[in-house]
Amino acid sequence: MEVKDFNFTYQQQFRYRWTDNFLHSALVDAKVGTNVFSIGGHELQVELPAENGGIRALFWSDPCFSSKWITCAYAEKFQTFPRSVAMLNNIFADPTMDMFSILGDNFYDQTGELAKTLFNQLSLDVKRRFLLVVNGNHDNWVCGGPNCGGSEDNFGIGQMQYYTADPVASRLVSDNALVSGEFMDFSVDPDARKAWKSFQNVGTNFLVYHKLGNVGFLGFTGAATFQEMKPYFAEACDYFMQTKPAVVFLLGHWNTDGMGCTGGMSVPDVRKELLGLSQCSALGNRLKYMDGHEHCNYVQANTTEPVGFMIGAHGMDDGECKAQYGFLYLDSTAGRVRLYYFEVASETSDQYEALMACVSKGGLAACTGMASVWLDIPATDLPVVATDLPVVV
Repeated sequence: MEVKDFNFTYQQQFRYRWTDNFLHSALVDAKVGTNVFSIGGHELQVELPAENGGIRALFWSDPCFSSKWITCAYAEKFQTFPRSVAMLNNIFADPTMDMFSILGDNFYDQTGELAKTLFNQLSLDVKRRFLLVVNGNHDNWVCGGPNCGGSEDNFGIGQMQYYTADPVASRLVSDNALVSGEFMDFSVDPDARKAWKSFQNVGTNFLVYHKLGNVGFLGFTGAATFQEMKPYFAEACDYFMQTKPAVVFLLGHWNTDGMGCTGGMSVPDVRKELLGLSQCSALGNRLKYMDGHEHCNYVQANTTEPVGFMIGAHGMDDGECKAQYGFLYLDSTAGRVRLYYFEVASETSDQYEALMACVSKGGLAACTGMASVWLDIPATDLPVVATDLPVVV
C-alpha cells in the first residue's frame, strides 16, 4: 500500500509541555507485510507481522546517559549514549526486528531535550519499527516523586505526545475532541491546577493494549488508580481472550508502591489483581510482566515458569545489585517464546565490542549464545476459547 502526500489527521503544537515540538499523527490501515508511506519527501517502509506469526523485540527500562536532571552514575563508565545509539542502529538494521520498547524513566528528561538528542542519532531502521513507551516516576516528576514536584515537571504530558500511541483515551475523547483527530485527553492543565505534588494527567493516556504477531502487550502507568483503570484492564483481557496470543506481557514501570506509584499499582500487584478479574483469570501464567524502577536486571518472579522480569539497569546505579547495563530481547519465532537477557557491561565485565561484532555478522538472533535465557516456552495459542466476548480494536 503506497500513500503519497501523507494525510496527517492530527497536526498540532505540543500542549502544556515540551511545546517547542509539533506532532503530526494519523491512524492508518496496514496490510500484513510491507507498507510504504511517503512522508516529508522520504519513502518509509513499515513491516506488519502476520497475526500469530513470530516477532522480535527489544526492551529497555530506566535508560540514562546524562546527569542534567539527575545523576546518571554509569553514563561514562558504560558509555551509555554512544553504545545505546550504536546498538539500536545495528540491531534494527536486521529486517526481522519488529518492535522497541522503553519501560519508563525515559532518559530522566524534564524538557524533552535528552530524548530529542538520542532520537536524532537513530536511523530510520529504528524509527520505522513499532514503538511502545510506558510512563515512570521520573517522567512525571524529574526528581523522582511527587514530594519534590514542581511547576517545570512533565507529568508525562510531553512524553505522551513525543512517544505517541493509540491509547484507550483516543476512544474516550473522540466524540468531544476540540482538535481534529485528537486522540489524547488534555482535560488536565497542570498550569491551571498548580497541584505539582500530584499526578497531573489522565491514566487512559498511557493505557495501551494490542497484539503484534503472536504476542499481546498491555502497557499502563502506575500513577493512576486501579479502580480508574479496572474497566479498561478488563476490556483488554476480553480482547486477548478473543485474539488468543501465545503470551501477554504486562508492561509498566514501578516494581513497588511509592515514589508516585498509587497503592496496588506496581506491576506485580496489577498482574495479581488482573488474574483476580473474571475477564483475565484464564490467562494464568500466560500473563507475564516486565518492569524497571529498581536498577537491576533479573528474573523477578518464578512460579511453575518465569512470569516477571526486571530490566531496570541501563546506566543508573542501585544498592540492591551490582552495576549492570543490559537489555531484553524477545523472540517468538520458530514455535517458541523466548526472552534473552544481554548484559552489555558490568563492574567486572564488558562484552560490548564482541556483541556488536556478532550483530554485524548475523543480527541479534545469531548472538543468543552470549545471553542468559530467561524464558523459553512453546508459542501455542491460549488454552481457553472464549465466546461472546467483545472485540475491542
